Amino acid sequence: MCNGFTCSKNTLVGLNIFYILVSFLLIGVAVHGKVSGIVTSLPIIGGITACGIFLLIVSIIGLIGAMRHHQVTLFVYMIVLFCIFIIQFSVSCAALGVNDKDEEVILNMGWKTAANETKLDAEKLFDCCGLTNSTNPMDAYKCEELTCFKSKESVDGVSLK
Repeated sequence: MCNGFTCSKNTLVGLNIFYILVSFLLIGVAVHGKVSGIVTSLPIIGGITACGIFLLIVSIIGLIGAMRHHQVTLFVYMIVLFCIFIIQFSVSCAALGVNDKDEEVILNMGWKTAANETKLDAEKLFDCCGLTNSTNPMDAYKCEELTCFKSKESVDGVSLK
């Protein structure tokens, strides 16, 4: 039977241990993505790693506060979790408010501002040439290196260069 702080303490300890495992998972996914060459964009890897480290710090603060029954630490922990909740809720509402036309505009703007290495990674991952699968040099990057381009060239029998 749960009485007083014991049940809350055990629940907080379990929750924070779970958060620690999730933070290690985030950091591991970022390292795996970089090592395996799936994602070569350093800002993306850095963002995932930073989220993992931030979650690790927050969960350690919560774990210390729960284990020591330290009121100030638990209060700071609650404030940080509330701020994270507000940010996640705002991002979720903004994501739900985006319609298909807005998605297309955001995607086009992102493609135009992306580095060439990021474009090439996306083309290899999705096996397409450019954002709209065209051979337009303004839209695509190094299409001749992609397998879809080579197979399209051999099927048509005409060079697309």
